[in-house]
Amino acid sequence: MTHALEKQKQEDGQFYRGTLRSGQVLETESSIVIIGDVNPGAQVISKGNIVILGCCMGNIYAGASGNAGCFAAALTMKPMQVRIADKTARSAIVKKTDTGEYPVDPKIIYIKDEHLQIKPITNETLNDYFTYE
Repeated sequence: MTHALEKQKQEDGQFYRGTLRSGQVLETESSIVIIGDVNPGAQVISKGNIVILGCCMGNIYAGASGNAGCFAAALTMKPMQVRIADKTARSAIVKKTDTGEYPVDPKIIYIKDEHLQIKPITNETLNDYFTYE
């Protein structure tokens, strides 16, 4: 039974605790939950989903193996670039007066109808994502 539990754990994902700084790359074969921030210049690359319990200001790439069913979510979603499978979006240029402090505003990014969708995390949004085929 332990072997089955370990196999399930590997398929479900993993946790990373800490802030990723400029130049750091976190790459994983499974989904990842990051407890911390992803700063500008840092990258997260996952063949599964990416969940950031902090501020995402770097580059994130979910579904790196081409899985368009993956998503990325963060408590504060301000990435420089986001990619899911083969769809990519870049953020708008940040003003020089930007303090880098953002309010918590949970968002999820996923592919629907061949386009990246960025939506606030609500019951309606989650139902839309998890019931979409």
